[in-house]
This record gives sequence, C-alpha cells and structure tokens, in this order.
Amino acid sequence: MRGRATARAAIACEDAFFAHTAVIGAIDVGQRHADRRNGAIVFALALALVAWAITTMTRAGSNVPTRLPTTTIVETGPYRFTRNPIYLGMMLGLIGLAIAINSLWLLMTLVPFALVIRYGGVITREEAYLERKFGDVYRRCRARVRRWL
Repeated sequence: MRGRATARAAIACEDAFFAHTAVIGAIDVGQRHADRRNGAIVFALALALVAWAITTMTRAGSNVPTRLPTTTIVETGPYRFTRNPIYLGMMLGLIGLAIAINSLWLLMTLVPFALVIRYGGVITREEAYLERKFGDVYRRCRARVRRWL
C-alpha cells in the first residue's frame, strides 16, 4: 500500500511539474511576442521621428547632411521639443530593436553611442558651429528647447 501511495505522489508531482512547465512556456511565448511587438512599436516611432525631423528640416530650406552648411535655425515640428530629433530617433530605434530581438548586448551599445554623440564632439561641434553662424538666434533657441527632451 505504501508503495502505491508513493507512486501516486510521484505521478502527482510529475504532473504538477509538467503543468507548471506548460504554463511558464506559454507565458514565455506570450512575453516574447509582446517584446517583439513593443520593440517594433518603439522602432516604428523612432523612424517616424527621424522622418518628421528630416521633412521639417528640408521644408525649412536647410540641409540635413551635416557635411553641408546649415541655412536656417529650424524651430518647428520635432525641433520644438528637442534640438536633436534625428539623434534621439537613432537612440530610440536602437532601443526598439534591442527590445524586439531581446538583445542586451545591442541595448548596451546605446551607452557608447550616446557618449560619442554627446561628449565625443558630435553635438559639441554642431552647437559651436550654429552659435558662430547664427549667434543670438541660436542662443535663444538653445535657451527655449532642450537638447534631448
């Protein structure tokens, strides 16, 4: 009798284990799907931000490529909220992609990317150029609009 009780207990434990594994597996699959969806949403929003910034800059009559001279200070569209919507879009895109593919390594590349953009001279050179070229117009814009958000 004791052997049967032990066998039943073992089967019950085994059934509970498999049920638990099935539930956790279903949650995990659902979570991966949600991560892909959420990452894709963030990535799409980042692309939209970059496209909006490029369109706004072009419509204002200025150049987007940084190797070409800036012709005007743009303060409409996304430039009302951030002085660097293209860089911000790049970073959000990287975050969205990292979430979508579940990559911690890709997410970690955000740190050096942000440091190079901010402190490696990219934004510093651009802001110095804009201040030299546009003077008080750029300084007023810089006082009103944040660098990132």
